[in-house]
Amino acid sequence: SSRQSYGRCNNRCVWSREDCLEDEIWVSHDLTCTSDKVEIGACMAGHTFCAVSSAMCIQPIEPYISHKEALETRNVNCILSEIDSTQAPVSNLSPTNFPSKNPTSNSIDLFTSYEKDNTSSISTGGIILICVAALLVLLLIALMLNMIACKMTSPKFRKSIKKINKNLDENTKEKSTKKASTNFV
Repeated sequence: SSRQSYGRCNNRCVWSREDCLEDEIWVSHDLTCTSDKVEIGACMAGHTFCAVSSAMCIQPIEPYISHKEALETRNVNCILSEIDSTQAPVSNLSPTNFPSKNPTSNSIDLFTSYEKDNTSSISTGGIILICVAALLVLLLIALMLNMIACKMTSPKFRKSIKKINKNLDENTKEKSTKKASTNFV
C-alpha cells in the first residue's frame, strides 16, 4: 500500500507551494513527504493552534505564523499528522484539509488549542468593540453638554431667566414691605 504524499520546499515537507520561501524550489508529491513530516503553521488567537494555511485563521484578529515562527516563538511544533506504519493511507490524491489519521499526543491536531499564550483572553475584536462603545458614550456626553450650553446662551433662555429673577425680586420686596408694616402696628 502507498502513503499520501505531499510537496516539499527544498528539504522541508510542506502543505502547499505557498509555504516555500523565495529561494526554495517546490516539488509536488514527494513520496518521502508523508503527513507525519509535513510542517504547517499556526493561528494566533490568544492561544496558538495549528493550521495548514492563513485561510484557516480569522483575519486580522488571528494572524497566521509559519511553522518556523511557531516553533521558535511559541515552542509549538505543528505537524500535519502522525501516521503509524500499520495504518497508512492508500490514496495518492492531492492533500485534504484534515489529517489522514487522528494525531497522537506527540503531534497537534489542526483545530485544537495546544499552548496558551501569556496574553489577555480579550480578543482584538473585543478591544475594538470596547473602544468604539467608550467613544460613543463620550460623544453622547459631549453632545448633551453642547445642547445645554446652547440652550443657556439663547436669547429666549436669558429672557426667561430675567423674568424669573424679576418675579423673585418683586416677591422679596412684597414680603419685606409686609413685614415692615406689621412691625409698626
